[in-house]
Amino acid sequence: MMRDVLQLRVFVPPARVDAVVEALSVEGVHNVAHLTGVEVAHGNDLITAAVEPTAANEVVDRVRALRIERPGAVAMIREDDTEVMPVEGGDIGHWDATADAIVIEEVVDEARENARLSVTYLAYMVAAGAIAGIGVGQDQSVLVVGAMAISPDLLPLSAACVGLVARARRTAFVGVSTLLAGLGTAALASGLLVRLADGFGVLEVDLESNVLTAFVTEPSPATVVVALAAGVAAMLSIERQAASAVGVAISVTTIPAAAAIGVALGLADWEQMVGAAFVLGLNLIALTLAGSLTLWIQLRRGHSIAGRRMHGPPLPPGRAGQMSTRPPARQ
Repeated sequence: MMRDVLQLRVFVPPARVDAVVEALSVEGVHNVAHLTGVEVAHGNDLITAAVEPTAANEVVDRVRALRIERPGAVAMIREDDTEVMPVEGGDIGHWDATADAIVIEEVVDEARENARLSVTYLAYMVAAGAIAGIGVGQDQSVLVVGAMAISPDLLPLSAACVGLVARARRTAFVGVSTLLAGLGTAALASGLLVRLADGFGVLEVDLESNVLTAFVTEPSPATVVVALAAGVAAMLSIERQAASAVGVAISVTTIPAAAAIGVALGLADWEQMVGAAFVLGLNLIALTLAGSLTLWIQLRRGHSIAGRRMHGPPLPPGRAGQMSTRPPARQ
């Protein structure tokens, strides 16, 4: 049977080995190993352990409280664990509450990377905005779907949600800024393209008669419901590394409206532009609320599961970011 397991790696001076081993004395931590003096640069000992996902947040708090602050000294790496000699009675059941356990450090670590603004991200948003602009202008849903497929706006949106829930204000701010910059770039690209095409007589646009444009410029309860559902799916996809499959569903609430803003701006149709901006703002609020609430509920549920499995006095949490969940090559 194969399952996810987290491998904890701690380089620590010999005098602090006992404290680390004691911190790992919780249910859900297995195969604790101690290698003496294996680290070349500092002569530190290495302690490794297999950590179940339900125990990971507790282990992070305990190890962080030891304040082992040397960069790269502590890492938690996710990998697959295949049981060669399965334990009798260990077959998978119909329901496993621990299968939904998430590691907050892992989610926050991923969010920090997703929140960053880059040339590649903006290039994707330019392409998405241009395609969606033509799709909105010509009332072609196929082109709009194609634009949603290449739009990476799910990444900074999820980073903003994680930052809000984890109280990582910098991550939330950068995520929101990156998202708005990307949507603004998409709107600008769609507006310029449609303006040029209309000026050369290549493309005739009539926003008033387009069915698709009505969906992205006239707010309704349905748009809010769609955005709320998309926000839930966004957070679940980030936690389960399924972002590429869910990104299209998220972009249905962002890219079409951003493109409609650009098209209306290019045609100086101020009424349609205000309507599209209102729909986009409403959708972004709904996405953020739903995504943040989804993560908060899962974390609360995870603490409840861990509380039934673990023992030992709680330790005060330290500064966020002291433990990394990335593979060694990415540290």
